[in-house]
Amino acid sequence: MADEKLRSIIEALLFVTDRPLSLKDLKEIVADLGDFNVGDLMGVIEALRKEYADAGRSFLMLTRVSMGGRS
Repeated sequence: MADEKLRSIIEALLFVTDRPLSLKDLKEIVADLGDFNVGDLMGVIEALRKEYADAGRSFLMLTRVSMGGRS
């Protein structure tokens, strides 16, 4: 269940942010939810990217820029 909660929170953050969020930013934001590492966050972001691509949703683009995510 924690993974689904993490996914929902990251998805919401990507929709409401007015700037690119790095993995470091995301890790700091979700720190109170548990001990998530960069691999956990990247896994969620990759799952979201794949879901959006498979569904043909073009309203959100996730891009890896160095070690940061960009929405």
